[in-house]
Amino acid sequence: MRFSIDSVQCALEKIQGDSGKNRAEALQRLSGRLRASLSYSSVDEILSQDVVGYLRGIQAQCRAIHETIYELYVDYSIQAALAG
Repeated sequence: MRFSIDSVQCALEKIQGDSGKNRAEALQRLSGRLRASLSYSSVDEILSQDVVGYLRGIQAQCRAIHETIYELYVDYSIQAALAG
């Protein structure tokens, strides 16, 4: 999972650098929060708590990242594109 979120962060940085726009702060924050959570959680910490709840939390964060990517880069109004 860490590899995947690292790849997402690299792709987001590349997209922002190429577009020259900084409209994805919320997206950077969401992916950064998930990356930090995955990077600094130990296996012992995860296993000592509700593992299913932990995985559901990760799934919810991934869903939020997906929805934000969709809103920013797929389903946006022409006014937002022209203004941004």
